[in-house]
Amino acid sequence: MIATRGRAANKLDSSDNEERSLMGAKKQKLQRFLSAHSNCYFCGGAATTIDHVPSRECFIGRVGPEGYEFPACKRCNNSAGPVEQTVALYRHCTDFAEDIRGRPQVEKLLSGLRNNSPTRVPITEVSANQKRQLARRSNIALQTGDTYAGLPIVGITRDVHHDFKVFSRRLTCALFYRHAGNILPATHMIKTQWIQFAHGRAEKIVADITADMPHLTQTGRVNTNIGQQFSYRWYLDAGTETFLFAAQFAMAFFIFGLTARFALETSGEGWESHQSDYPEPFR
Repeated sequence: MIATRGRAANKLDSSDNEERSLMGAKKQKLQRFLSAHSNCYFCGGAATTIDHVPSRECFIGRVGPEGYEFPACKRCNNSAGPVEQTVALYRHCTDFAEDIRGRPQVEKLLSGLRNNSPTRVPITEVSANQKRQLARRSNIALQTGDTYAGLPIVGITRDVHHDFKVFSRRLTCALFYRHAGNILPATHMIKTQWIQFAHGRAEKIVADITADMPHLTQTGRVNTNIGQQFSYRWYLDAGTETFLFAAQFAMAFFIFGLTARFALETSGEGWESHQSDYPEPFR
């Protein structure tokens, strides 16, 4: 006797065909995208992948805005993973307005950092005196009935600041590519900074920085409401290839970026050439 193919087998065949069809559609989409954007937005090498900037992990349910996909070589894309994990964790856990939908991501990101990058994990053992000093420096006022010891403040390491710096510089390159239509030259200088939304002077600082930025971009998705999780003001001088922006990540933090050609004004503290961002073999 031999086995015959029944309904169950037919269903498996149908499922396999659908999966192959989806894989084929994704491959075709990637090929079309890379045909139009053949070079890595970050290093200028041959692009073979799509990089989401900001990372999808920065958005609730990993559903980010449309139009923020960039061509990237595999090396540049893969090197961003650990950095994006760090920034995404602090994006979700420092946004006090975010609802419970973000909790599973926080738990997953925190677990990943504990296993792979423990020096990026928030430091929870912060004394009341340390919290008092930080609150005063950041102009964080106590509410009625609150104490400094009870403030939801954690410590962060230099490694976290390093990851925010790398993330911010990559974001600068991506937004320059989107609005200038070119890959940022390796010789361009970049300067970035970030500040938490809870900082008491954040609104004034942002207002002062964005006073001369005429363009406002509110990101989103068609037929999907992702809220105001990522928006930014920006300015581009096409003639000098000077670009600056101030991006807001929900109610978590702001990132500021400025890039311009090398000059006396861009050789001071905090400025570094874009070439310093490249992986070692490319420098």
